[in-house]
Amino acid sequence: MLPVVPPYLTWCHECGWNVKAVPRPLPTGRFDRLYEQAGRRAGVRLERELSAAGKLEPRLTPSKALAYAIAVGVHVLTLLLLVGGIVLIALFPSKIFAIGAGVLMVAIALLVRPRFGKVPDGDLVPREQAPSLFRLVDRVAAAVHTKTVDVLVVDDDYNAAWAILGVRRKRVLQLGLPLIAVLEPQERVGVVAHELAHARNGDSSRGLFVGSAIRGLAQWYVVLAPHRPTGVNEAMYAPIGLAERVANVFLWLLSRPPLLLFQLEVTLLLQDARRAEYLADAIAARVAGSDAVIETHEKLLLESSFEQVVRQFAHPSYRGDEGAVFDAVRAHLDTVPRRERERRRRVAMLEASSLGASHPPTGQRIRLLEQRRIHSAEATLTAAESDEIDRDLSGLRAPLGRRLVENQRSLLYRR
Repeated sequence: MLPVVPPYLTWCHECGWNVKAVPRPLPTGRFDRLYEQAGRRAGVRLERELSAAGKLEPRLTPSKALAYAIAVGVHVLTLLLLVGGIVLIALFPSKIFAIGAGVLMVAIALLVRPRFGKVPDGDLVPREQAPSLFRLVDRVAAAVHTKTVDVLVVDDDYNAAWAILGVRRKRVLQLGLPLIAVLEPQERVGVVAHELAHARNGDSSRGLFVGSAIRGLAQWYVVLAPHRPTGVNEAMYAPIGLAERVANVFLWLLSRPPLLLFQLEVTLLLQDARRAEYLADAIAARVAGSDAVIETHEKLLLESSFEQVVRQFAHPSYRGDEGAVFDAVRAHLDTVPRRERERRRRVAMLEASSLGASHPPTGQRIRLLEQRRIHSAEATLTAAESDEIDRDLSGLRAPLGRRLVENQRSLLYRR
């Protein structure tokens, strides 16, 4: 049995005593209990399905098909409003009510139109600034069988992300410098492979067609939901109070369909997103090796240890170099004993899936990777190449470290 190292919890390796799961609020009503049970059953069912599958590849699922059907309805309705408003104005140019209705229809159509998302303009790293990192991304993209990135963002998150944004559909990869700093070379390959895998694994929530439909439904609800103006004189507002209440009842009824469709669409897409995370893990395991992807997940479970180091740097008494926080985080995570890592892994295994979560529990993702065939790496990163990436990004350590510490300091003062 491994020794217990303070300040880590004491627990029993054999019976699991004192393996503390993450506390979650208890469901208070019947609907909440049913929702939680449905999420747990859906998570178990999805894990079993993918564990037994011969090959993990994207496919059209019933939830995805229904999500696309709802998206078609949203976009068709928006188009009909736009065309109908223009036609109404053109056919009755002298009718004030027709013009008013037409303008309103066009305005609503423009309000709920598809949004393309905005390409970030901060923390951008051009290819000439980090050629070694771009070489890794290009190599991994080839192994994943997808296009390389158009925009690379390196920020202060202990995470990574992928998106396709803008009218020109720019492929954006976001890598957090704190996460990169603690990863071994092959684990860096795994993180990049996982994010790029979302470009080809059928994750419809990241696409323009369905994603814009969700935003359109949200705008529909905002337009139709009852609102009471703020900052008005109550005495002057009182005479129209009855009319307001009647109108709000009417608006409440009108706003229910888009709200319910929005909730249904989000639930369907979250189910698809959880499947997509498993598929991205499978692709990353093929490209970087299963062991590297599993180890990366286990390091993500150490986020609280990362935050502990940042809090120490944020203490008012600290007067050193804030850019050194990345080396301190790596050194601290390297000293976390195997016993504590095992405890956190077991805690993650206790977490149940939720219908409202975009990612499956990390413990389930680790378990699925271990249940399936162990892959050796198709793309590798040598220690020398990894060191070159660190040198290319060394200029970001001071500003990002300062931001990381200042953000933590503001949280401490807020408390």
